[in-house]
Amino acid sequence: VVAAYEEIVAEQTQAASQSAIAALQTSKLELQVRIAETDAALAQLPDSGALEAQRNAQLEQLYALDTQIEQIAVNTALYGTGVRLYDAPTSAAQIAPRPLRNAAIAGVLGLIAAGAWAWWRDERRDEVESQNAPASVLDAPLLGTIPEYSSVKAKGPAPTVTHPNSTASDAYHFVVSSLRLALGRIDGTTVVVTSTGPEDGKTVTALNLAVAAAGSGQQPLLIDADERTRGLTTLANLANVPGLTDLGGAEDDATDLSHNWGVGAKTDLLFVPVGSSHATDPARFFRSPSFATAMPVLTANQELVIVDAPPILAVAETTDIAHQADAILMVVNEGSSLKKLDEART
Repeated sequence: VVAAYEEIVAEQTQAASQSAIAALQTSKLELQVRIAETDAALAQLPDSGALEAQRNAQLEQLYALDTQIEQIAVNTALYGTGVRLYDAPTSAAQIAPRPLRNAAIAGVLGLIAAGAWAWWRDERRDEVESQNAPASVLDAPLLGTIPEYSSVKAKGPAPTVTHPNSTASDAYHFVVSSLRLALGRIDGTTVVVTSTGPEDGKTVTALNLAVAAAGSGQQPLLIDADERTRGLTTLANLANVPGLTDLGGAEDDATDLSHNWGVGAKTDLLFVPVGSSHATDPARFFRSPSFATAMPVLTANQELVIVDAPPILAVAETTDIAHQADAILMVVNEGSSLKKLDEART
């Protein structure tokens, strides 16, 4: 059974690994083109500090891509089947009872059980310490890594607007490119951005991805579906304008929900706020026919739709919101619980 399991899982893991590496190679080629363009611009303006910083950030991304590709290959080779220790069975033999030996074995089994309990307890406390850990637990590709804003001297919730040449901004552009490739494989356009718990950065991630997509020539639609915290709606200062919670049930209502949000001097986003009225029961609202009818109308003919949803383990409605989307993007912080990630996956 173990041998058959190893063979099947190895094939599946190899296929998934090749697909992930192919996607990263495509992103790498796109990045190399951007580096070449930056080099050409630097040749024209050799004293441009902004271009030099942009090139350094791009080279860091290129190094990160090479690291991810190498890590995927190594992990596949080492742990491709998921089986770490295995001894083939031996033929059974008739053994006479030996009370003394059995008592010793019972003691050893007790120690093993205690060790297993200690392992289980530690496993529940395991936290994300590497960028590859969430991808392994969630069984999903890593789209990118965003540095802490302070570490790259970026301030505010949207470095894609305030610090467009920072490493943080470039990282969001990289995630958008990866997201576009992932959605392209399933012919999808709508992605729900969520996390396992509050304050993981899902709202600022949704905002920066929308800005990055707009800067890449796309026309994204950004939707605030987190009725409980209303983060994007608050940032946009659109708390008293019609939004999702103002749906009256007719399809025509959905066409009046989109508003223009001037995020920066050069960036305008098409934005759907939560709404001017507070839903008394958000979970019931997002299960309602009004919401289910409005989403296809809102997302029709859109190049990219980014939906900010509540943390998936905190409330019930995130699952209903996700049913209206093509994909889910999970925002994971360093230090997040691997146990909660596994719960989110299941």
